[in-house]
Amino acid sequence: RSVLQRIVEKDEGSNSHMILLVGEIILKNNVYEVELSDGWNSVYFEVKNEQSFSLGAQTITNNQLFLSLITRKKLATGTKIHIANMKVLKTVKIETGEKPPENSEEAPTKDKTYVE
Repeated sequence: RSVLQRIVEKDEGSNSHMILLVGEIILKNNVYEVELSDGWNSVYFEVKNEQSFSLGAQTITNNQLFLSLITRKKLATGTKIHIANMKVLKTVKIETGEKPPENSEEAPTKDKTYVE
């Protein structure tokens, strides 16, 4: 099983170190949605598009760091990043857009997991 699957299913601690591949980065409603994949499974995290911050000697948040990397094109599709201490925030069901099976009226869904 993949490392993301083990973490989402709580079979492994979220403090595991892993290398993940950046998939899509989509800007929706002033929030970047970033897909991270281990090759088998994907998780998503959101980066708020805050306009003003400084990268000086002050402590910066993960949101500010990732926003800086995205806007400077240092974090893009295909980039590999080292992650540790990932926290699962929520898992939502989304429709796949496929036709429902013959004996079912419900549209097929898949899980979309958000992390921090």
